[in-house]
Amino acid sequence: MAFPAANSAAGSASAATAAANTAAGKANTATTAANNAATAANTATGKANEAATAANNAAESAQRVVDTYDDVINTLAHSDCTLDERVEALEKALIAVLSGAVVIPKLQIKELNVWGNNSLALVGDSAPTKAPDRAGQFYIDKTARALYFSTGNAAVSDWKIQ
Repeated sequence: MAFPAANSAAGSASAATAAANTAAGKANTATTAANNAATAANTATGKANEAATAANNAAESAQRVVDTYDDVINTLAHSDCTLDERVEALEKALIAVLSGAVVIPKLQIKELNVWGNNSLALVGDSAPTKAPDRAGQFYIDKTARALYFSTGNAAVSDWKIQ
């Protein structure tokens, strides 16, 4: 009788071993899945870190652009103010000269290519071809050695030969 009981116990042990092996296989599968999930999480973390680094680098680059822009704006603003001051000083000097408040003791001009406006006497190689700027203006024709005097400023015919 001990033999059937031993067979029964061996069968139970075999079934328990099979069940343990099945459980161990499932545990191994679960462990593999957990390892794969951990690897995927580590990969995702690495990519997230790379993205964060790229975002930080982009933010630093953007800040450098903003700082450079601020420097450029400040430089331009300073230049604009300086230019305004210089133009204002030139305007004051020019107004003083034109009004007679300041007299220029000596002025040398190598060449002045102006047709009228403030020129007292215009010079050319032929009769005038443009209307005078104002009445009372002179024009000298060097070729014909003729002097013209303006009586108005509407047309070329306002030049009268003297």
